[in-house]
Amino acid sequence: MPILKNRSGELTALEHMANDLAGSCLPLVEIGTTRGMCGADGPSCTTTLKRELTISLDTLRKHWNVRFDLMVDAHGLPGANDWNATAHAVKDCFDSALLGVIPVVRLSDPEAVLREVGSAVRRAIFQPICIRLTAADLHADAAARLGERLEQALHALEATTRGIHLVLDLGGISSETEAVGKTRLVERLLLDLPHPEEWLSITVAGGAFPPDLRGIQAKTLARIERREAGLWRRVRQQLRERTRVPAFGDYGVAYPTPNRGRGFRASPQLRYTIDHSWLVVRYRRDEQYSRFFDICGEIADHPEFTRGLTWGDDEIAARAEQLRADRGAAHAGPGNGSTWRAIGTSHHIGFVIDRLRTEDQP
Repeated sequence: MPILKNRSGELTALEHMANDLAGSCLPLVEIGTTRGMCGADGPSCTTTLKRELTISLDTLRKHWNVRFDLMVDAHGLPGANDWNATAHAVKDCFDSALLGVIPVVRLSDPEAVLREVGSAVRRAIFQPICIRLTAADLHADAAARLGERLEQALHALEATTRGIHLVLDLGGISSETEAVGKTRLVERLLLDLPHPEEWLSITVAGGAFPPDLRGIQAKTLARIERREAGLWRRVRQQLRERTRVPAFGDYGVAYPTPNRGRGFRASPQLRYTIDHSWLVVRYRRDEQYSRFFDICGEIADHPEFTRGLTWGDDEIAARAEQLRADRGAAHAGPGNGSTWRAIGTSHHIGFVIDRLRTEDQP
């Protein structure tokens, strides 16, 4: 399960995903806004929110293969007392018959919100629902009451476990110590989870990619450990033959929490996923974007480059060939930050799916 932001780079990666890959994953797309909006609740705020969500859903329709469902988490939109974004997403998509949306709810949602989402799903030919557990649900007193709170949510949704995708979202994993602690937490929660075999799916997700690349030296090939993949392997090893082994989810080549700060010009860079690490190459922010050709050449020459695996790999190979030929006559330009994120995300998703198929690990 790739967890992606509703942004150009990630959506371009989805658009170019081959059907065999698209049918083997269930993306979760987070919808939010980068603009300050709705300073106060009221009719004008609701109208703005509806327009924002409609634009986001229309964008998803253009980028995702309509034969496959995907999950939509609209919790990134500001709240409005008189409008339920999650229920609206289900109704909007199924009324138009252009996008199969699995709505994402959280245990922190008010009971009235859960009831409305459940009702919308039942009108939409009983589409499944995703319950996404976040950090607030997974430790201390909240974790001790997890079974009870899940039962309450199911009651409000008027749903059974057989129609629910359950996601344990661990968020960021910034150190090995944190990875070990979260491994133990997941093991304990899954062993205590009521009716583990009855859920439609259970996924453990997290992200270990850092918030930025300031710690990566420019013009060098660096490695960043994929701690979320290691965590999942340990969980699988501990739970095998004891309870249901969860599916794998991650945040791709992005940090789980979006950067809310002021935007800036991205430096030429590429984040390339391999077995247990990411390969990262970046140049300084004041370098020309054409440096991306040099980056592609370095990655394409790496022994772990997976030529032909995904659209992203094809884009890297094409730019590497242009580097060796005549860069001035290039058919594909160096692109920009969105291009580089799309290429890295495309490769990451395809690489993880291929690894799970062939090696039974991400």
